[in-house]
Amino acid sequence: MNRPFSDAWLVLKQQTYQSNLGEHHQDFPSPYGPVVAYHGTTGDNFMNIMGGAGMQTHDPNYATMSTNPSESATYAMQRSGDARNSPMNQSQPKMIGVRQAAFDQNHPNYIGLSHGLKNPDDYKGAQHFGGNIPRQFLTNVPMSNEILGDTMQAREGRQDIIDRNMSYPAESQSHVSGRVQEMQDASPTQFPIVNQRGEVRPKEPSRISRFLRGGQEAYDQRMNEYNQQMTQYMQPNPVQQPQDPFQTQLNFGGEQTA
Repeated sequence: MNRPFSDAWLVLKQQTYQSNLGEHHQDFPSPYGPVVAYHGTTGDNFMNIMGGAGMQTHDPNYATMSTNPSESATYAMQRSGDARNSPMNQSQPKMIGVRQAAFDQNHPNYIGLSHGLKNPDDYKGAQHFGGNIPRQFLTNVPMSNEILGDTMQAREGRQDIIDRNMSYPAESQSHVSGRVQEMQDASPTQFPIVNQRGEVRPKEPSRISRFLRGGQEAYDQRMNEYNQQMTQYMQPNPVQQPQDPFQTQLNFGGEQTA
């Protein structure tokens, strides 16, 4: 292999994105900082979000995250229990943690009212956020006894609701069936690979082209251009220091009242 290609290959090996331990559990080390906010959801949405889609909302001002895990768990319980008229649609409440770097680069830092709770004032010490969060900033947060014990359901003495919803399967039968059907109906068309900035991965020149018009010299020139494009494509996104465009102090680490 020629020298330019060797150099590009070394850059690729050093900078190719790989998942880190911090994406699988909140207590694992992560380059994106500690978990500072939580999102409550159901097992079906959890599979989609953590499978690569990330958190997506139709409106960045729609508060879907809270700095209080029990508040998010309460919402997860409510979502898990809503409109479950058939065992086919039942899936377990789930929790997702959002690491601090997500707020540094991709978050509007909107602070809004909580939603979906009977008495939001019980969690008045928490802050609330809305926005789209890419997968690499998210991690799994288990539903611990401490978190569940401070939910609205537990406070109202409805342990039966907690026990019932936590006994639901991690993924509903209807969701599993839908994913299987999508795989069967999937087009063989290969979608373009993009990086975290949305840039399409460059296409490597065919080796056969060295025997076509222009010969080896034209092929080497195309390879040099390809190597330069790949070097740019594989550049990682820099993790910036936390910034607050509204000049307010985001109290991620302070005491919270429940």
